[in-house]
Amino acid sequence: MKILVLPKYHEEGSSSRYRYYNYREYFKQSGDMLFFLPLLYNGYVDDLYKKKNKLKRVAGMAYGILYRAAYLLAKRSRFDLLIIEKELFTYCPGFIEQLLLGKTAYVLDFDDNITARYLHHPLLKKILGGKISTLAEKAALVTAGNHWYGSIFSRTTRLKYLPTVVFFDRYQAQPAGLEKSTKPVSIVWIGSPGTARYLTLLEKILASLASDHNIELVVIGANIQIPNIPMRTLQWSAATEAEELSKCHIGIMPLEDTLWEKGKCGFKLIQYMAAGLPVVGSPLPANLEIITEETGFIANDLQEWGEHLSLLINSPELRETMGQAGRKRVKEHYSYERWGPEFVKMIHAIDIRDHAKKQI
Repeated sequence: MKILVLPKYHEEGSSSRYRYYNYREYFKQSGDMLFFLPLLYNGYVDDLYKKKNKLKRVAGMAYGILYRAAYLLAKRSRFDLLIIEKELFTYCPGFIEQLLLGKTAYVLDFDDNITARYLHHPLLKKILGGKISTLAEKAALVTAGNHWYGSIFSRTTRLKYLPTVVFFDRYQAQPAGLEKSTKPVSIVWIGSPGTARYLTLLEKILASLASDHNIELVVIGANIQIPNIPMRTLQWSAATEAEELSKCHIGIMPLEDTLWEKGKCGFKLIQYMAAGLPVVGSPLPANLEIITEETGFIANDLQEWGEHLSLLINSPELRETMGQAGRKRVKEHYSYERWGPEFVKMIHAIDIRDHAKKQI
């Protein structure tokens, strides 16, 4: 099968890398040919996070939109299937995207609930509120990173669960009794500058814990400072993220409770667990799927955040037990070894000819 993948970013973009580029070998082994047409130039993510080259970013976005549109009009018929990261273009009316897609079968993939961005303003809601659901209904397949998406798409949508996963062997837990038993106890958060704001939800709790315990907050991927909390900020690197996580003791994933967050896929938790860390997360759909009582805690309010973190800080044995259970859970349920062949199977199950007939 000849497949054109339409991610937002080159491999530097975390979501694009984990949900598309990392599956290349599995499709290659099945005899498929994958071609990638990212919307944005290589280096865009770095420019965005460092807030530099604004003119280049604007020009790059404009060029990417025009090039992708022209490419689809001219060459879409050369491919058996298109795999689209969320949507072709943000804020673009659905009928335009349908024109660009033509009769070519396509898969829509979601690890964020982008519908939420179109519901905040009455005009946007009127023009774009139904865009994603309409595109999803006409898709040959919709894949999503947590089961909650089943509540927002119609029953006629062909929806499959596809979590964001890791190469398990790249994560190694620290041996029992070694570095993880040392002080201070490291509470880690990994993410992007745009999502670091979630840490401020725990500002008072972390400050209180810091006054009573020898802890530090390790932030990977964002330069943020929170008062009254010992902190270390580390630059994110694909080469070192697994190693840095394994040096820590507890992984956290605080979130707000909005439609946007309900669509998140809990990937931080999967990374922490792969590195042998117990986890604490907010009660959003994906977190509730991923965290079990053997691997960590769901914190329903600030009091529970404090209680769960305090328990883990004071108990190296509990951290070790939960960390081992977390690694086992990731290996069995959230690894490419588990989902690589499954994703290929999903794609091969699409009846391309039947889909084409329905578009006539």
